[in-house]
Amino acid sequence: LNNSLQAKASRIDLVIDYTGSAATRTPMTRIEVKDNGQGVAVSEFEDKILLIGTNVKKDGQGVGRFGALQLGEKMTIDTVAFDAAGHHYTRIHFPLDTSAISSALSKVNLEYDVEVLKKKANPYYKVTIEKLHHNKQGMVLPRNKISEKFNSELIRQSLFEKYPLQIFHREVEFTINGTPLMV
Repeated sequence: LNNSLQAKASRIDLVIDYTGSAATRTPMTRIEVKDNGQGVAVSEFEDKILLIGTNVKKDGQGVGRFGALQLGEKMTIDTVAFDAAGHHYTRIHFPLDTSAISSALSKVNLEYDVEVLKKKANPYYKVTIEKLHHNKQGMVLPRNKISEKFNSELIRQSLFEKYPLQIFHREVEFTINGTPLMV
């Protein structure tokens, strides 16, 4: 969400798939965040997404996208942006499944798909997190207690607590599972 605001998003869509089942340790199976910010162009993708701990963003530390991997094993990034270097719009699809990554990071080959779009497109950035860690652990680690703030009853309150000025000044519109946060 912070990355979306830094990318000048005016709308952030949050989709949470709730299980409604007592058989899992968390009430969620998938979290998706999509914004209408600037997106990431293919010519900037490696610097902005694949390099860790960079200073490519003002007020950023270059590690936010990898925080998602603490929530779940699988993260997929989809983004559309104007690529000034190529003078065209691009769409990038980057799936990352940490269960397929060995402890020897030097042997990891991160692959992503790039599509050059034939016409102008609306930029966006979308992150989908799946295979949530909560669903597998015997004991939930403190860092993985996202379900406390993201449960269906508290998510609205959590967003108001975290982003009150942006919400009240209508700098950003949040939707949760298709329903606007403020009506």
